Amino acid sequence: TVDPALPVAFDRWLPRFIEDQARARFRELGVHYTPRVAPVTVRLHPLLLEHIFVTLITNACTALAHAPGPRRLTLAAQTDGGVARIRLANTGALFPAEVLQAQGRAPVASAEGLGLGLLLARKLLEQVGGTVSLENAGGEAIVQLTLPAGPA
Repeated sequence: TVDPALPVAFDRWLPRFIEDQARARFRELGVHYTPRVAPVTVRLHPLLLEHIFVTLITNACTALAHAPGPRRLTLAAQTDGGVARIRLANTGALFPAEVLQAQGRAPVASAEGLGLGLLLARKLLEQVGGTVSLENAGGEAIVQLTLPAGPA
């Protein structure tokens, strides 16, 4: 069996993920990526973490591809007590009202897809006691994740 709450050093996992999965797409789109990641250990199996972040980064890149410049993506992570808080924010492409209303609890189809990615990400996070929330604030589309934090 797979332990869904396997500890992962997020601050070491993230740079490898970005290099392997996203760096070329960021260059192609002219996205300025800024990581602000403190030493954080999350309790989520690395394959599940990868699935969630493929979804989030793909969604952000799809939105930014249609946005005027400048295109910025910021990812921040920190630990607050026993909770890891991860914030992904992009400028230039806000969430549509129907996506904000659904908050990943139901699929919201678009021209780019069926809208299942965020729904699946939410379900994976909930399996380990995590959450996801979406908001538009200060000209940014913001995804906030919480996950159980592990020992550093």
